[in-house]
Amino acid sequence: MATSSPLYQVTIAPNPAHAGETVTAYVFTDGECLPPATSVSITTQAVTLRLDFTDACEGGGRFKNRAYDLGALPAGAYAFQINACTDNPPPLLSACSIVYSAPLAVAASVITVPGNYVVALGLLCLSLFVVAMKRLRKLVAWSRASRQRPFN
Repeated sequence: MATSSPLYQVTIAPNPAHAGETVTAYVFTDGECLPPATSVSITTQAVTLRLDFTDACEGGGRFKNRAYDLGALPAGAYAFQINACTDNPPPLLSACSIVYSAPLAVAASVITVPGNYVVALGLLCLSLFVVAMKRLRKLVAWSRASRQRPFN
């Protein structure tokens, strides 16, 4: 189930994400600003990005989009959530609420074979082919020689 706020749009990169790769959430807003991430918490079911909003925009300006590094995630199905928190002075209330939630799938790692192994495997196959051809030539030469000998 995906719910979202009309104030937030999120793009996850890389897409699709693979286990062990660093995942980044690109968040866009129509609101005032996006603060730096307070924390990123990862459980077996959810990846939660906590943003603490104050009266003044922090982080050097009024960013309408930001990239948040979520880290390397293990393979699995998660709910990506943005938890927006306000830290108001008394008598105003401080509160946190999930303002964005969407599914995030992380696939198992892709196994890649480095190029030097492919070259080594190719050379091994080539050398085995050369050895087999030399033995085949000897066998053919022996067969021809045995046909040319007269029988006693």
